[in-house]
Amino acid sequence: RGGDTIKNPFKATTRRLKWARRVRVLATIGAIISTFFVVAGYDARTVLVPLAVVILFGVIMQLAIHTENRTKNTFKTTVLTDYLAEHFEELTLNIKKGLPKDTVLKTKFLNETDTYRSYDHLSGTIDGIAFESADVVLKAYKAGFLGRSGFGKSTTITWNKQGDHTEKNVRKKGRLKTYFHGRVFVFDFHKQTQDTVLVYEHFNFKKRADFHRVKVEGVTFNELFTIYATNKQTAFYILTPHFMEILLKLEADHPGELGFAFSEGKLYFVIHHGCDTFPMKPIRKGKPHAMTLFKRDVEKLYDLIHDLKQNDHIV
Repeated sequence: RGGDTIKNPFKATTRRLKWARRVRVLATIGAIISTFFVVAGYDARTVLVPLAVVILFGVIMQLAIHTENRTKNTFKTTVLTDYLAEHFEELTLNIKKGLPKDTVLKTKFLNETDTYRSYDHLSGTIDGIAFESADVVLKAYKAGFLGRSGFGKSTTITWNKQGDHTEKNVRKKGRLKTYFHGRVFVFDFHKQTQDTVLVYEHFNFKKRADFHRVKVEGVTFNELFTIYATNKQTAFYILTPHFMEILLKLEADHPGELGFAFSEGKLYFVIHHGCDTFPMKPIRKGKPHAMTLFKRDVEKLYDLIHDLKQNDHIV
């Protein structure tokens, strides 16, 4: 049913995007051809007409780009917000805002990189628990094949509580590689415990002396996830059979892509799916759309939140 809810408005949006992209491509081709005639012109009379055509195609191309961006933004701030409101209370979406970098690094298994981007910020409450979530992209410069490397600019974007950001540019050597591209959720339970529990798949946690490796009774769970905790007993309190069952269902939808951290009374949940959560792509017949999959994830996260909310062992 969720897929049908978004199907009609999304189809209308993708039609507008297709036309805007086609116009942009045709305008670009026209501008290139016209530029050739401008360069080949020998006097003012033969140059003026192609030059005017180049300017015209340039204006059309800019209008097409503006239409694309406006269509995407309008869809996200209207149709998408209404579509997701079923499972959230007081939902707000800010497509230009992201999560602060310091917040993301508190997961412990997402580390500092050369570039940081975050956008499509969602906030509200779910089952009475305040949350915020955003797409995050982490990239770092890496030396090329046989030591060959190019040069690039590292841009670090820092967000403050007001949603403003600053950028710091540094020259770096190497090839820019994406280490993480996915969604990060932060749920604030206002728990008083200072213990930290990490449950993750293919992420890089730099082990510290105060963290201990934990094994649970589920063989499958131990094979899929790596578990560390500052207090093993807290890990066992959180990882109840029902909690682990929900995580395994989420893992089945995102194999090898999940990370979960409980730290300072907050739950951090990470999905590394290698693309934006809300991509503007056409609906393929027989396949659920990415936003439908996101809604399914939220339904499972709701069960996780409810389980942890009712957990009397974590105070």
